[in-house]
Amino acid sequence: MSAVNIADLRGFRGLNGEFILDTAEGKQSYLIIASDGSQIRLTSSAYQLLQAINSGVSFKELAQRINSTRQTGKVSAEQLEELYVELIRKLNKLRERTATNVLPWGFWIRLRLVPQQIAIKVGSVLGALYQPYLFLILVGIIGASVFSLMHHRLKFEFNDTTFLYSYLLFIVSLVFHEFGHASACTRFGAQPSDIGFTIYLIYPAFYSDVSAAWRLNRWQRVVVDLGGNYFQLVIGCVFLGAYYLTHWEPFRLVMIMIISAALFSLNPIFKFDGYWVLADMLGVTNLAKQPIRLVKHFYNRLAGRTNETMPWPKPVTAVLILYSLVSIGVWGAFLWKVLPTIWHRLMLIGPQLALMSRQIGARELPRWAEIRMFLVSIFFLVITLAMLWRMAAQLVSSAYHKATLLLSKSPQAS
Repeated sequence: MSAVNIADLRGFRGLNGEFILDTAEGKQSYLIIASDGSQIRLTSSAYQLLQAINSGVSFKELAQRINSTRQTGKVSAEQLEELYVELIRKLNKLRERTATNVLPWGFWIRLRLVPQQIAIKVGSVLGALYQPYLFLILVGIIGASVFSLMHHRLKFEFNDTTFLYSYLLFIVSLVFHEFGHASACTRFGAQPSDIGFTIYLIYPAFYSDVSAAWRLNRWQRVVVDLGGNYFQLVIGCVFLGAYYLTHWEPFRLVMIMIISAALFSLNPIFKFDGYWVLADMLGVTNLAKQPIRLVKHFYNRLAGRTNETMPWPKPVTAVLILYSLVSIGVWGAFLWKVLPTIWHRLMLIGPQLALMSRQIGARELPRWAEIRMFLVSIFFLVITLAMLWRMAAQLVSSAYHKATLLLSKSPQAS
């Protein structure tokens, strides 16, 4: 073995079969965990290749084992070594992405607010809220609170001060939301990571890194996915109870905001809680990529080309087809509405800046409404530039990788 040494696998855990990924796919998948804690999913064949080499089996011996069970499609030791080298290269690339904090598509920043040690300690204490009897009691209280709120006329004494206090309380509930995810993880024996702030598409949001939940079974993962809304509604009930005692309007308004946020987060199209709930219930990983996969599948069928068999049971495939249709429609509507809004905001930056410059030149202070509109336009400008930068970086990285691969396969000059 010349290009890659077996020592490259010493930093990985899970090569003894202890982390089997629970999905609805026909073929088994495995997780291996790098020394930095990053988790990588492997197909059964890739996992078996790594496991064999890690246990000391030579490529020649492994090729003999594989060929003894095949009538056709024989493999050579050289082919297995080439596959192994490519697999190690991909694993190292994934580790580098994690080490450099490369964010998934759609996420622009990642700011840690609560370190892992605190998230684990607080999560282990709050995990008591998942005790079955206490959980049923709290769900009953949530239902009664929502019914009580909706049963009364929703007439508010609304002003900027009321909204400001309500929004501050809402931010507190968002932090509690993230501890809901972390607490569910600790409840089932998986350690959460940090809690922080991010921007997804154009939405500011908090996040809880619960990637360790992939080691849990599907239904435990569903509890982790729903745990955020559960905790947030619990704190909302506390706020509503405070309203009934004090009649302070922000306590009631924040409960409306929490219910609205919970309903919005359960949509399965964008990568909020509902996306992960649906993915885990169906047992489908990379749910967002399945619409494109299904489109290619049906296109190949219509074109009479050789096609891959869908790896899921028929009911799951039917749900994915429906999800794909809805997803394409929602994303189309989202882009149709958002892109013109972004363009309009960008076009306003020049006139807004000129207006405020004239006001400052005339020794007048710009009004808050004008400053706020300018800041919103700047926000959209930053998001647009970040999106273009990410796209350009991905294109350059992809082109570099392809060029490197071609050069590595080209014959050396004599």
